[in-house]
Amino acid sequence: MKKVLLLGSKSQLSKAIEKILKKKNYKIFKISRNNIDFTKNSSSKLLFKFLNKTEPNYIINCIGIFENNTSE
Repeated sequence: MKKVLLLGSKSQLSKAIEKILKKKNYKIFKISRNNIDFTKNSSSKLLFKFLNKTEPNYIINCIGIFENNTSE
């Protein structure tokens, strides 16, 4: 079974992609800002740890960072 990592998993784009991938029987891992906040410097370390643990075949980036949605 192929494994896919969706970054920005709460976005509308990610949810649409997830729907398609589920129909094709992909194993889906999801990361949202609640898991890893990519506006912080520590995010790369957390992401590499997650990648080593899950070993996805594909990574799909649906992250959108806008001026008014960054967490402070």
